[in-house]
Amino acid sequence: AHILSPREFITQSELVLDERRRMFRYELDRFRDQQAKRLLFFYFSSIDQRHHMLYRQMDPDHPFHEKDTPNDLATAIRTTYEEIDELVGWTLEALDKDTTLIVLSDHGFAPFRRQANLNTWLEQHGYLKLKDPYNRDLYEWLKGIDWSRTRAFAIGLNSLYINVRGREKHGIVEPSERAALASEIAEGLRAWKEEATGAPVVSQVVLREHVYHGRHVDEAPDVLVGYARGYRASWATTTGKVPATLIEDNDHEWSGDHCIDSREVPGVLLSSRLLIAKEGNLRDATVSILAYFGIQAPSQMQGRPLF
Repeated sequence: AHILSPREFITQSELVLDERRRMFRYELDRFRDQQAKRLLFFYFSSIDQRHHMLYRQMDPDHPFHEKDTPNDLATAIRTTYEEIDELVGWTLEALDKDTTLIVLSDHGFAPFRRQANLNTWLEQHGYLKLKDPYNRDLYEWLKGIDWSRTRAFAIGLNSLYINVRGREKHGIVEPSERAALASEIAEGLRAWKEEATGAPVVSQVVLREHVYHGRHVDEAPDVLVGYARGYRASWATTTGKVPATLIEDNDHEWSGDHCIDSREVPGVLLSSRLLIAKEGNLRDATVSILAYFGIQAPSQMQGRPLF
């Protein structure tokens, strides 16, 4: 249901941002009054929320973009950055020279124009079977799947699972065959292109062993799917549906996203203190903060100090 118009959403979002500004200024005043070495972390959610909901307003290639979009809506995201930039400037002026200011985002954004039905791809390539394909529209949350003949399935935004015996309730793939099957599927996904345009749908596929470590690796998704710019897992995929259509337009207000190929949505790292690296990631940021306070990072933490 379209409950709020774009302008009503912006009005509501401004109320939230104004409240967050006042909270931040209050906490910053308390932070400056303390004498001990200290850390203040504060999160502004407005940038993320507005990108999700307003991306189509500035993207003429989005299928849900209106040609007569008013200028204030088309520039709403740029205005958001101006508001946050002003806040960063105010913070710099409020801090003394011995206090370090870090501006950090955990991701960037990309247009979400086309929905990719991952379970449908698995079905068309023989990895997933439905009990009754003619009634597929009635099935959700992985219901209706014939688990006795299904070797892989997807649910959520980027997660693909092998139906492993002993891990899944109705698993049929032997644990010794899991890795090979995951690699086979990953290779197929790398070649997935939209038939009408020839554009790649998936541009980054990662096996779980390459990103996870520790004693709970077996519980992680077997394959992490990074969609190409412009694509994302369909709304149907997020709830375990298996539609008949492989690719379709995204006709939602939620028109920008970041749950895709991580290389397409890099985050931002700015610091008032000199950085010794030209690039970094979230793991580095955590280790850097610990090092700043003279705390040795635990051995299981990955990352390097950036200061």
